[in-house]
Amino acid sequence: MKYFLACGLAALALGGCVHDNPFYVDPTGASSSTSEDSAITAGDPSTSVATSEESTGDPDTGDDTSDDTTSVGTSSTSDATSGAATMDTGDDTGDTTMPAAVCGDGNIDPDEVCDDGNDNNDDECTVACLPPPSLEGFFPSGSSELLGYEGPYQAPGLCPGLLRGISIAANEEIGILQVKLFCHDFKFVSIGEGAFEVVRTGGVLYADYIGPEGNLVDSWAPECPEDSPALVGVGGWAHQSEMTKLELHCVKLVLVPEQGSYKLIYENPQGPTEGYNDWGKYQAPVGCEEFPGTFAADLIVHTSDSGVTGISVLCSEPDFGL
Repeated sequence: MKYFLACGLAALALGGCVHDNPFYVDPTGASSSTSEDSAITAGDPSTSVATSEESTGDPDTGDDTSDDTTSVGTSSTSDATSGAATMDTGDDTGDTTMPAAVCGDGNIDPDEVCDDGNDNNDDECTVACLPPPSLEGFFPSGSSELLGYEGPYQAPGLCPGLLRGISIAANEEIGILQVKLFCHDFKFVSIGEGAFEVVRTGGVLYADYIGPEGNLVDSWAPECPEDSPALVGVGGWAHQSEMTKLELHCVKLVLVPEQGSYKLIYENPQGPTEGYNDWGKYQAPVGCEEFPGTFAADLIVHTSDSGVTGISVLCSEPDFGL
């Protein structure tokens, strides 16, 4: 994934340079995705004829002679050997047998997107009868509540990949003056049963610093751990009008098949990964748990002339290309 950060300071306004980012769309604009309907077919029904058979009892056992006639009705039975469901129609035409929907039988049933007839989870159709996820883009779901205070200036970090850390420049007497995001490209790795894990790949991708330069003295650069590589929320401390401390809240992202698509779930939550001076008033964490099925695609940094006043998490819902 390539993203050119050669944008001027003015381009860091909410709509600036977003069109250059291959993963994000303008958070203030409308986004929509389309999906093509998958072909749906069913096996041809087969017909069996009900019969009537005359049987004679054994004279030595005292059994009486009787006509054993196959009964007709509306009950449904299941053939455990063939996996086919049989329905008595109650008429003279007999029983109609419909093949049961089975993922991996090579037939695309109504609840399947694809079916290649094998149990390979790493090819063009998974064992859950879904195409593997392919990232088409992110669709903004909204911004979290504000951590800290709203400043007169707002700018997105425009993270060009998986958001996983923050670089901070600060002054011990003022607080946090600048914030810079760092990210990684990522991929989907099969973990079996039709599920996939989001895994980082490639080197660190940086967004530019946001905030005034001031008298920078200290720096701090925490990132999410390897086993929980995605940042989904932030917490911290604020004093009067400046942020003084930030906490990172991180998770592992896993995609599980659900109703013809994928559901994004959080696993192995980690938090807080924290640093810098915790003076001022503590601020409760904010993040993407407010928007189920999303993760942090970016941060919106609120600043004033004197420093960083607050941060909001920009959450996005991924489009898996289905």
